[in-house]
Amino acid sequence: MQAFGVTANIQNAFAFDVDNLIPDNETILFDISATDGTDTWISQILLMSHAPVLEYIEYSVDDASGNNNGKIDPGETVDIMVTVSNSGSLMLFR
Repeated sequence: MQAFGVTANIQNAFAFDVDNLIPDNETILFDISATDGTDTWISQILLMSHAPVLEYIEYSVDDASGNNNGKIDPGETVDIMVTVSNSGSLMLFR
């Protein structure tokens, strides 16, 4: 006898990997097949990808410990600051 209207929650029942190069805001369709050993249920779910979209803005050279001319000279140790913007829907590390 089948029980109708019964719900079961299974922790960590599904896992998937996503390519690092997936575009931002890409709709991903999953075909799901679930079985209880006797019956099989087929369904689909849609998920939206979230990825950074980085754009280079500018860079600057801090060579204050060297000759302070704003350039990387031979033998000089400098700090390079790079500014980028993220117009994607994934927040990056802060």
